[in-house]
Amino acid sequence: MPRQAIAVGTFAVCLANAIALVTGNTSPLIVAGLIDGLGLGEAGAGLVLTCELLLMGIAATVLATRMTRVDARSASLAGATLLLIGHGFAAGSSGIETIILWRCVAGVGGGIVLAAVNATIAGAPNPARLYGLALMVAPLIAAVTALAMSRVVGTFAHTGAYGLLAVLTLIVIPVLLGFPDYRKSAMSDQPPGPLTGHGTGIALLLGIFIMGTSMMAYFAFIERLGVRLDLSIERIGDIFAGVVIAGAVGAGIAGALENRIGFRCR
Repeated sequence: MPRQAIAVGTFAVCLANAIALVTGNTSPLIVAGLIDGLGLGEAGAGLVLTCELLLMGIAATVLATRMTRVDARSASLAGATLLLIGHGFAAGSSGIETIILWRCVAGVGGGIVLAAVNATIAGAPNPARLYGLALMVAPLIAAVTALAMSRVVGTFAHTGAYGLLAVLTLIVIPVLLGFPDYRKSAMSDQPPGPLTGHGTGIALLLGIFIMGTSMMAYFAFIERLGVRLDLSIERIGDIFAGVVIAGAVGAGIAGALENRIGFRCR
């Protein structure tokens, strides 16, 4: 594959991963927008976020078992389109029931994009490197988005938050035309066989579940802690962006260490 095509494909995978995860990565500011824009309490705002992320996880898991029969580029474009619709209509909604509906649409879209990203990374010539890049780009995009979102949420509440996500998705969609489908070449290298490593797969799923629930349970409400400290939404956004960038740096360090000591110490 030409280097230019590889570069475009890598760029597309990284941006696809970023728009799939940006809602979760900027959830504290989205929660603030929902509370300010709709007059919801923390429980109501959390419900909106929970519905979206739950549908995202379900969609990603269901599609992951069928990715061998689905074109990854088409899946990424379809998922991104659903994300755009969910973000756009949620931005224009003023009732919690309607917003939950459109956030569920966005959740399904994000799950489809995430499944396409993971399937493509798994079939890449160097999956560890591509995953590391995708893992670094997502928080960097989220940091920039958080800086902008903290400015618009104060004025436009949830409309500004979801509107900004819609603009970001709209910018990324044309890039997804270069989304690669490495899994095709990977599957052609060896005939399909029975699934192996069920124990390892279950362990990974449990690990991700524990990490996700323990982190998101408080992460989504970090902005509320800042409010109690009388910090402005702009100041909270600046601090939040710094923390997210630090996470991207950590991912880069982990990638560098992997070349020396492996993914786990024996």
